[in-house]
Amino acid sequence: MSDSFRETILLFVFSISQIRKKININTLQRYLYLYYITGQFLQEEVKSEVTVYTDRHFGIKISGFSEEIDRLVATDFLSRETTILCPNAKLVNWGNSLSPDGLSAEKLKEIQSFVNLLTSYDDDTVFSLLFEEPSVKSAKNRNIEVSVSNSELSELLNTFYDSITEQTIEKYDVLSHWLNFIIQHIQNDKRGETVE
Repeated sequence: MSDSFRETILLFVFSISQIRKKININTLQRYLYLYYITGQFLQEEVKSEVTVYTDRHFGIKISGFSEEIDRLVATDFLSRETTILCPNAKLVNWGNSLSPDGLSAEKLKEIQSFVNLLTSYDDDTVFSLLFEEPSVKSAKNRNIEVSVSNSELSELLNTFYDSITEQTIEKYDVLSHWLNFIIQHIQNDKRGETVE
Protein backbone atom coordinates (compact mmCIF):
# COMPACT_ATOMS: atom_id res chain seq x y z
CA MET A 1 0.00 0.00 0.00
CA SER A 2 1.23 3.50 -0.71
CA ASP A 3 2.55 6.14 1.65
CA SER A 4 -0.33 8.33 0.47
CA PHE A 5 -2.89 5.80 1.73
CA ARG A 6 -1.05 5.55 5.07
CA GLU A 7 -0.99 9.35 5.36
CA THR A 8 -4.72 9.49 4.58
CA ILE A 9 -5.42 7.02 7.39
CA LEU A 10 -3.26 9.08 9.78
CA LEU A 11 -5.02 12.30 8.80
CA PHE A 12 -8.43 10.69 9.28
CA VAL A 13 -7.58 9.34 12.73
CA PHE A 14 -6.01 12.68 13.71
CA SER A 15 -9.12 14.56 12.52
CA ILE A 16 -11.49 12.19 14.29
CA SER A 17 -9.40 12.46 17.47
CA GLN A 18 -10.28 16.16 17.57
CA ILE A 19 -13.94 15.11 17.96
CA ARG A 20 -13.70 11.85 19.90
CA LYS A 21 -10.83 9.85 21.35
CA LYS A 22 -11.75 6.44 19.95
CA ILE A 23 -12.96 5.17 16.60
CA ASN A 24 -14.30 1.84 15.48
CA ILE A 25 -12.05 0.38 12.79
CA ASN A 26 -15.04 -0.50 10.59
CA THR A 27 -16.38 3.05 10.82
CA LEU A 28 -12.96 4.33 9.73
CA GLN A 29 -13.06 2.07 6.67
CA ARG A 30 -16.52 3.34 5.75
CA TYR A 31 -15.35 6.94 6.03
CA LEU A 32 -12.31 6.17 3.85
CA TYR A 33 -14.49 4.51 1.22
CA LEU A 34 -16.76 7.56 1.00
CA TYR A 35 -13.71 9.85 0.95
CA TYR A 36 -12.17 8.07 -2.01
CA ILE A 37 -15.44 8.08 -3.95
CA THR A 38 -16.00 11.80 -3.43
CA GLY A 39 -12.30 12.58 -3.88
CA GLN A 40 -12.35 10.97 -7.29
CA PHE A 41 -15.27 13.19 -8.25
CA LEU A 42 -14.09 16.44 -6.69
CA GLN A 43 -10.51 16.18 -7.95
CA GLU A 44 -11.66 15.05 -11.40
CA GLU A 45 -8.86 12.50 -11.52
CA VAL A 46 -8.11 9.33 -9.66
CA LYS A 47 -5.10 9.93 -7.43
CA SER A 48 -5.47 6.71 -5.50
CA GLU A 49 -7.64 3.77 -6.38
CA VAL A 50 -8.76 1.58 -3.51
CA THR A 51 -10.29 -1.84 -3.87
CA VAL A 52 -13.24 -2.60 -1.65
CA TYR A 53 -14.72 -5.97 -0.85
CA THR A 54 -17.43 -7.17 1.47
CA ASP A 55 -17.07 -9.60 4.31
CA ARG A 56 -20.27 -11.25 5.49
CA HIS A 57 -19.26 -10.80 9.13
CA PHE A 58 -17.42 -7.49 9.11
CA GLY A 59 -18.90 -5.52 6.22
CA ILE A 60 -16.92 -3.17 4.00
CA LYS A 61 -13.20 -3.90 3.79
CA ILE A 62 -10.47 -2.03 1.90
CA SER A 63 -7.61 -4.11 0.52
CA GLY A 64 -4.41 -3.39 2.45
CA PHE A 65 -6.20 -1.49 5.21
CA SER A 66 -5.58 -4.05 7.97
CA GLU A 67 -1.89 -4.22 7.10
CA GLU A 68 -1.60 -0.42 7.31
CA ILE A 69 -3.35 -0.38 10.69
CA ASP A 70 -0.99 -3.11 11.95
CA ARG A 71 1.98 -1.06 10.72
CA LEU A 72 0.70 2.08 12.47
CA VAL A 73 0.18 0.13 15.70
CA ALA A 74 3.68 -1.38 15.42
CA THR A 75 5.22 2.10 14.92
CA ASP A 76 3.28 3.48 17.92
CA PHE A 77 1.01 5.88 16.03
CA LEU A 78 -2.09 3.96 17.14
CA SER A 79 -3.26 1.70 19.93
CA ARG A 80 -5.75 -1.01 19.14
CA GLU A 81 -8.17 -2.88 21.35
CA THR A 82 -10.04 -5.41 19.17
CA THR A 83 -12.06 -3.12 16.85
CA ILE A 84 -11.33 0.17 18.62
CA LEU A 85 -8.49 2.46 17.52
CA CYS A 86 -7.00 5.21 19.67
CA PRO A 87 -4.47 7.79 18.50
CA ASN A 88 -1.22 7.78 20.47
CA ALA A 89 0.81 10.88 21.37
CA LYS A 90 3.08 10.20 18.38
CA LEU A 91 0.16 10.61 15.97
CA VAL A 92 -1.18 13.71 17.73
CA ASN A 93 2.29 15.31 17.72
CA TRP A 94 2.69 14.43 14.04
CA GLY A 95 -0.67 16.04 13.19
CA ASN A 96 0.06 19.16 15.23
CA SER A 97 3.49 19.56 13.61
CA LEU A 98 2.24 19.67 10.00
CA SER A 99 3.48 22.76 8.20
CA PRO A 100 0.48 25.08 7.73
CA ASP A 101 1.39 25.73 4.09
CA GLY A 102 2.34 22.16 3.17
CA LEU A 103 0.40 19.66 1.07
CA SER A 104 -0.37 17.50 4.11
CA ALA A 105 -1.91 20.49 5.90
CA GLU A 106 -4.12 21.16 2.87
CA LYS A 107 -5.19 17.54 2.80
CA LEU A 108 -5.83 17.71 6.57
CA LYS A 109 -8.19 20.67 6.10
CA GLU A 110 -10.09 18.75 3.43
CA ILE A 111 -10.31 15.63 5.61
CA GLN A 112 -11.32 17.61 8.71
CA SER A 113 -14.21 19.13 6.79
CA PHE A 114 -15.20 15.68 5.53
CA VAL A 115 -14.95 14.13 9.01
CA ASN A 116 -17.03 16.94 10.53
CA LEU A 117 -19.74 16.25 7.99
CA LEU A 118 -19.71 12.46 8.43
CA THR A 119 -19.65 12.58 12.23
CA SER A 120 -22.74 14.77 12.10
CA TYR A 121 -24.56 11.65 10.86
CA ASP A 122 -25.33 8.64 13.00
CA ASP A 123 -22.88 5.76 12.34
CA ASP A 124 -25.85 3.52 11.51
CA THR A 125 -26.86 5.93 8.74
CA VAL A 126 -23.38 5.79 7.19
CA PHE A 127 -23.41 2.00 7.60
CA SER A 128 -26.73 1.63 5.81
CA LEU A 129 -25.59 4.08 3.14
CA LEU A 130 -22.82 1.67 2.21
CA PHE A 131 -24.66 -1.58 2.65
CA GLU A 132 -27.70 -0.50 0.71
CA GLU A 133 -25.47 0.69 -2.12
CA PRO A 134 -26.35 -1.48 -5.14
CA SER A 135 -22.71 -2.13 -6.15
CA VAL A 136 -21.93 -3.44 -2.68
CA LYS A 137 -25.10 -5.54 -2.52
CA SER A 138 -24.27 -7.02 -5.92
CA ALA A 139 -20.64 -7.69 -4.93
CA LYS A 140 -21.77 -9.33 -1.72
CA ASN A 141 -24.20 -11.59 -3.58
CA ARG A 142 -21.70 -12.53 -6.28
CA ASN A 143 -18.53 -12.48 -4.13
CA ILE A 144 -16.73 -9.89 -6.28
CA GLU A 145 -14.74 -6.73 -5.53
CA VAL A 146 -16.07 -3.20 -5.87
CA SER A 147 -13.91 -0.54 -7.48
CA VAL A 148 -14.38 3.07 -6.44
CA SER A 149 -14.52 4.15 -10.07
CA ASN A 150 -17.47 1.91 -10.96
CA SER A 151 -19.51 2.06 -7.79
CA GLU A 152 -23.17 3.03 -7.81
CA LEU A 153 -22.39 5.84 -5.34
CA SER A 154 -19.97 7.38 -7.86
CA GLU A 155 -22.62 7.19 -10.57
CA LEU A 156 -25.22 8.76 -8.26
CA LEU A 157 -22.79 11.56 -7.39
CA ASN A 158 -22.30 12.38 -11.08
CA THR A 159 -26.06 12.23 -11.71
CA PHE A 160 -26.71 14.44 -8.71
CA TYR A 161 -24.07 17.00 -9.71
CA ASP A 162 -25.42 17.15 -13.28
CA SER A 163 -28.91 17.83 -11.90
CA ILE A 164 -27.75 20.80 -9.80
CA THR A 165 -25.39 22.54 -12.24
CA GLU A 166 -28.00 25.26 -12.74
CA GLN A 167 -28.00 25.99 -9.00
CA THR A 168 -25.43 28.02 -7.07
CA ILE A 169 -23.89 25.17 -5.10
CA GLU A 170 -20.09 25.26 -5.11
CA LYS A 171 -18.41 22.02 -6.11
CA TYR A 172 -16.91 21.51 -2.64
CA ASP A 173 -20.31 22.12 -1.01
CA VAL A 174 -21.80 19.36 -3.12
CA LEU A 175 -20.67 16.70 -0.63
CA SER A 176 -23.15 17.55 2.12
CA HIS A 177 -26.00 17.94 -0.35
CA TRP A 178 -24.98 14.68 -2.05
CA LEU A 179 -24.93 12.71 1.22
CA ASN A 180 -28.41 13.96 1.98
CA PHE A 181 -29.47 13.05 -1.58
CA ILE A 182 -28.02 9.52 -1.23
CA ILE A 183 -29.67 8.94 2.14
CA GLN A 184 -33.00 10.12 0.72
CA HIS A 185 -32.45 8.01 -2.42
CA ILE A 186 -31.82 4.86 -0.38
CA GLN A 187 -34.78 5.46 1.91
CA ASN A 188 -37.09 6.15 -1.04
CA ASP A 189 -35.69 3.19 -2.97
CA LYS A 190 -36.65 0.93 -0.07
CA ARG A 191 -40.19 2.32 -0.26
CA GLY A 192 -40.30 2.08 -4.07
CA GLU A 193 -40.42 5.87 -4.55
CA THR A 194 -38.22 8.04 -6.79
CA VAL A 195 -36.09 11.01 -5.75
CA GLU A 196 -36.93 14.28 -7.48
